[in-house]
Amino acid sequence: RRLREDAVPTIFDFPPHLQDKKLHTRKSEQIPEGDCSQEGPSKAVTESSFSSKDVFLEHSYCLDNPIAAKRKIFQLQDEVEVLRKKIKISKQRERRVAKKWSWVNNLLENLKEKYPVPDIKVEEPM
Repeated sequence: RRLREDAVPTIFDFPPHLQDKKLHTRKSEQIPEGDCSQEGPSKAVTESSFSSKDVFLEHSYCLDNPIAAKRKIFQLQDEVEVLRKKIKISKQRERRVAKKWSWVNNLLENLKEKYPVPDIKVEEPM
């Protein structure tokens, strides 16, 4: 189910017969009213000032346009598939080059064994 834009969370809105009965609590010690430098919280701050749009945007599972999100998901999946193919091709190319490199290295080593190169000292002209 999708939430409507103007939906209000009712997870704690129980019918009266299911609500917990309030327990009597002890009153805390009263602070003397002598020097009170702090003011209590204002009503404007304590009251909930969230609009339904704020609540709607807060939930990550609610999207403005699910069709656009689905299109975006398909587009990104296609892009991932293309990139995976590019990675596969690059790895194949790397393997081919490494194979060719080892073949050339082996050929060079075999030629060095068959035809050793004599050490020739060349005098440099002054």
